[in-house]
Amino acid sequence: MKLERSVIVKAPPEQVVRYLTSADYIRDLVPHLDGIRSLEEHSRQVVNSATLEQTLRFEAATKLPGFLKKYEGKAPESVVWEERVRWDLERGQGRFEIVPEAPAHWRDRYSNQGQLQVQKHPAGSQLTHVLDFKIQLFGLGKVIEKALASEIELIFEARNDVVRKHFG
Repeated sequence: MKLERSVIVKAPPEQVVRYLTSADYIRDLVPHLDGIRSLEEHSRQVVNSATLEQTLRFEAATKLPGFLKKYEGKAPESVVWEERVRWDLERGQGRFEIVPEAPAHWRDRYSNQGQLQVQKHPAGSQLTHVLDFKIQLFGLGKVIEKALASEIELIFEARNDVVRKHFG
């Protein structure tokens, strides 16, 4: 399943990328993410002057879709995942993957690749979030993808709102 959300920002691409990779962005984002208990920068490594590797760690309250409510008692209280981003600072592009904290046999059923792109736009910049993901679980994969898609779209929209508000 492929998800994509864009926003126009009144700032040059370099400023948008600098904000997206900052502690200020993480601090500003948390209050806008419903159900997220914590978000922290887990690691940051400057590979060279044009490349930054950043890992964000999320913890969220478990929220099961209606058709799985009967399993609520067996579900963990929270879910944890990392977003691992490799930024090409010169191109304004971050490639990322979402890595859930789960047993290996569950992680093997989930694949994803994402991209954050900041491009020059007549009004300033265009920020685009893209995530392509697949759940391979016989009989439930598509249903789980749809449930996850609605949550991921909310995160993308919150991110876009925070960036837009930051730059006025």
